[in-house]
Amino acid sequence: MTTMVTELYQALLAAGAGEDKSTAAAKAVADYQSDINTIYKELGTIRSEIGAIRGILGEMRGEFKWIKLALGLILAVQVLPYLKALI
Repeated sequence: MTTMVTELYQALLAAGAGEDKSTAAAKAVADYQSDINTIYKELGTIRSEIGAIRGILGEMRGEFKWIKLALGLILAVQVLPYLKALI
């Protein structure tokens, strides 16, 4: 048991709860603490993955700018001769 759970156990005993009930309650709190710690670890993993995704999206934005520029140049090269013919 952790220090906080031990304190809970002792407080419940001092309050008049039976030893079985005090032990069960202290174990339940310890289980919840373990679950919460697992959630915090998973949140840390998710945050790092989100950071990696943001980096990838930033790279994609940069590449998309080059694609737009290339597409604009291709369209200009293909369309300008037709426009010249109309003038």
